[in-house]
Amino acid sequence: MVYYDPDGLRASDYEHPSDRAALAALKSIPVVDKLLAAYMDFNIKSSMYIQTKGDGFRVTGETYPRLYRLYETALRRLNMQKEPKLLLELSYEYNAYATGAGEPYIVLNSSSVRDATDEELLYLMGHELGHINSGHVLYHGLARILSNELTGIFRGFAPLISAGLMYSLYDWDRKSELTADRAGAIAAGGVENAIKYRIRTMGQGTCSRYVNFSLENVLSQYEDFDTSKDSVIGKLIYTVQTLPQSHPWSITRIKALTDWSETEQYQTVVHPARDA
Repeated sequence: MVYYDPDGLRASDYEHPSDRAALAALKSIPVVDKLLAAYMDFNIKSSMYIQTKGDGFRVTGETYPRLYRLYETALRRLNMQKEPKLLLELSYEYNAYATGAGEPYIVLNSSSVRDATDEELLYLMGHELGHINSGHVLYHGLARILSNELTGIFRGFAPLISAGLMYSLYDWDRKSELTADRAGAIAAGGVENAIKYRIRTMGQGTCSRYVNFSLENVLSQYEDFDTSKDSVIGKLIYTVQTLPQSHPWSITRIKALTDWSETEQYQTVVHPARDA
C-alpha cells in the first residue's frame, strides 16, 4: 500500500529545532563519516540484527490484523514514503525501538502491545516512524555501539573518539526524542494520547488502580523539578545525571509536548493528519 503524498506532511514540518541543530553540528565533525561507515558494516553482521529478525514476530495484516491496521494509520498520518517492517518482541518493559542501518525496521515490546490503548500504540509506532523519517536510526545505532566500551571493530577508532564527540552524540540523542514524540503525537491524533503513554511509563501501568496519574499532577511535579535546577548545585547535578542518558526524563518530554500543543505549528500539522 502507498501512503506517500508528495504534497503532504514532511518531517521538516514538525522536527524539533534543537534536534535539527544538534544533528547538523554532529554531522560537521569530520570523524563521524568514518565511524558511520564502520558501524554500517558492523550492523549488517551483528548478532542483534540477526537475532531480532529470527526471534521477533513479524506483524502483517494476516498475522496481527488489529495491530497492523493501527500501523497503517500511523504510516498514513505521517505520510511515510516506505513501510518499515514491524516486529513484536517478548519483553516485560514498556518500550519500542527502530533499528537497522541499511533497512530500518521497528520492534514493539509485547508489554506495550498488551497494556496500551489503540491511541497509545499509534503514538508508540508513530514515535519510531518519526526516528526513521528524520534519519535518526543510523546515528542512534552509532551512539549505542560507541558507548559499549568501544568493542570489536571500533577499537581502532578509539584515539579519534573524544569525550566531546560522545557528549555531542548523547546531546543530540536526547533531543532527537523530542522530534519523535511530535511524530508520535501526530500519528495518535494529538498530544493527549502521547502524554497518556508517557505517563504510563512513569508507573501508571503497574499501579493505575491506586494512583491519580493526571496531567495536572505531572505538570505540577515538573514545576517543582524545574525549580530545583535554579541553583548552581541543582544545575550541576542535572547536567551530570543527564549527560550519559540517551533519552530525556519523561517529565521533561511531557512538558515539551504540552508546550508544543499550544503553538500554531501544532495546529497546522496535527489536525490534517488526524483527518487522514
